[in-house]
Amino acid sequence: MLSTVPADGYSADDREIFGFPFSLSYPYGLIEGKDLDCKPVVAGRTCLLLQHKLSLAPDEAFETDYVLGITESFENALKLTADMKTRQDIKKIYEETAACDLARRSVLSVHTPDRETNLFFNHWLKMGLEWNLLNRRATRDNLQFAHAALWYLPQATRFTLARVMEQQYQDGHTLRMWTPFVTVVYADGPLWLVTCACDYLKYTGDFAFLKEEIPYYDGGSGPAWEHLLRGIRRVMSDRGPHGLALSHFADWNDALNTGDRDPEAESVFVSMQLVLALQEMAELCDHLNETALSAEFRAEHDRLKETINRTCWDSEGYYIRSFANGKPVGASCSEGSKIYVNPQSWSIIADICPPERRQAVLDAVDRHLETPIGCKVNTPAYEQYDPSLGRISFQYPGTSENGAIYAHATGFKMYADCLLGLGSRGYQSFKKLLPSNPLNTDTVPYAISNVCSTTEFCYGKSAVKPFGTGTQAWQFRTVIEGFFGLRFGYDGLFIRPAMPEDWNEATLTLLHGETTYTFTYRRTGTPCILANGKLLTGEFLPFSHQDAVKIEITF
Repeated sequence: MLSTVPADGYSADDREIFGFPFSLSYPYGLIEGKDLDCKPVVAGRTCLLLQHKLSLAPDEAFETDYVLGITESFENALKLTADMKTRQDIKKIYEETAACDLARRSVLSVHTPDRETNLFFNHWLKMGLEWNLLNRRATRDNLQFAHAALWYLPQATRFTLARVMEQQYQDGHTLRMWTPFVTVVYADGPLWLVTCACDYLKYTGDFAFLKEEIPYYDGGSGPAWEHLLRGIRRVMSDRGPHGLALSHFADWNDALNTGDRDPEAESVFVSMQLVLALQEMAELCDHLNETALSAEFRAEHDRLKETINRTCWDSEGYYIRSFANGKPVGASCSEGSKIYVNPQSWSIIADICPPERRQAVLDAVDRHLETPIGCKVNTPAYEQYDPSLGRISFQYPGTSENGAIYAHATGFKMYADCLLGLGSRGYQSFKKLLPSNPLNTDTVPYAISNVCSTTEFCYGKSAVKPFGTGTQAWQFRTVIEGFFGLRFGYDGLFIRPAMPEDWNEATLTLLHGETTYTFTYRRTGTPCILANGKLLTGEFLPFSHQDAVKIEITF
């Protein structure tokens, strides 16, 4: 980071300016005229802020150029700095960088009737994915960003998979984060690894990756295939009284700490994740001719699916969230919150909810959780501290994970809607999260906020800095896998569109290997798929070795 006029101060800690808790609308340090500390921070960036202290007379001007970038070494940074003596030098380097960005992001692009969707998908969501892959050091987070980026940056997905496997213990569980280190056991890590890896193999055919030797966090090493097996077996063996996956300290909801008080607490959410991971592993084993393993995973998939439907269905017509201390959490009989959104979404994502229950689940979400700014994580919010639940119950009602719009959960919900063919329903949720929603306050115009408050005195207020949410990954996947309906398959793609009702025509361009695919969608009322003019039997499009393939989809 440099300026063409020497700076008076610098800092690597954004709290120096934006305060803590972080606030874009009240940059404390700037307003108070604070001098930056000119110190590095532990495990932080080299430099984040530059400061120029100025006193300007009327009509006097000050001009400098600021440059922020990443390079391979300190020596190379010094060389680049020396090359940037004039504005023209900076402009040349900027144009080269912009051309690189454009080439990378042009691998996948969409054009829909909605300009905002086009802008977010083609640029801002990709920027968010890339920013997080560079800056985050967390198993669950990085794997979801890498899963979405797979569509246009498969090399980044491969790198992320290997990097996360390096944070995996020999018993199969993973670190929650490695910068800073969080060694408390979370339940969900290995399952994100399995689902991301399986889609990576479907899309790239890079089965050599399974043989790559990767170290374990606590010593020793093993091939990537062994890492996947140890991960899923860890969750398969961690079962509670109902036969469901244990919660440990927490699952996806960092604040729902049922396992911190009850070692037999069970997570319905992780159990649903496990159902999906078992299905994915069974399909991978089929592809690898591992018939015994495939049979094992399918049998366990069927058993767990039956267990969830038998033990986790609430009499009010939805799925409960957890079991802890001998009682259900997020059930109609529970104290505090009666329903959570994630089990409803994941009952669909993991194909657990039988057809006769789907409408009841959708109605429960609409009746209890849907708002003009997205889906609440849970409702009603907890009003008093309950040590058996942990941090969620002492968060202020309607904030963070306690009854607020934790956007990530709405991302799961919109994706699930599209899996049911309800594109318009998913599109409504997609639009609610965008900064253009006038009810979302204190947001930047280019990114999705992590959480918005539902409490009355600050309704819609964003609480966390932009880009810092896995929502971007699920919005990205909702567009391509939901609205456009492209889903990963071994050696090809499934085409199952769920276009919003007011999208009568749309296009998607994808470079896969050396082949450019152009998908054109038109609403005619007659479903049909043509590939280079030939009728496609079914909905599976095999990958081609031609230079270009044109696919016409009518729906």
